[in-house]
Amino acid sequence: MERSTLSRVRAMLAVVLWLTIAGTALELVLVAHDEQTEQVVPFYVLGAVSGALILYRLFPRGLFRRLAQLSMIACIGTGIWGLVLHYDSNLEFKREMRPDLEGWELTWETLHAKSPPSLAPGVMVLIGLLGATYAYGRRDENRSPSGAES
Repeated sequence: MERSTLSRVRAMLAVVLWLTIAGTALELVLVAHDEQTEQVVPFYVLGAVSGALILYRLFPRGLFRRLAQLSMIACIGTGIWGLVLHYDSNLEFKREMRPDLEGWELTWETLHAKSPPSLAPGVMVLIGLLGATYAYGRRDENRSPSGAES
């Protein structure tokens, strides 16, 4: 891909990534996602991701690239952990409300729960994947066509 095109795509990816981070943080604040200890974890992870991305933007090589990549892995892990926590919370509630449910019907009802939304933590996985893509692309952008660092 031509370098100027790659730069524009990376810039657009960065905008999408930052808007997703900001929107997610705002949504977590608006839904008061801080009532239990584990509910504050996404705030810390989003803060760490933001810091790592800022450092990576300023110093796009070596340690800071690795730091950005590791923060994205943490974001993906947090999202997966959140999916499990949300699902388990909804499963427990559905079992209390409808003890007759089981099997696929119980799974379906659990996934359709509105509070907490079962798949909402998936946005953390999305942020991690977007950020990992951004960090990966930046490494390639810094290379000249001959493969040497520019």
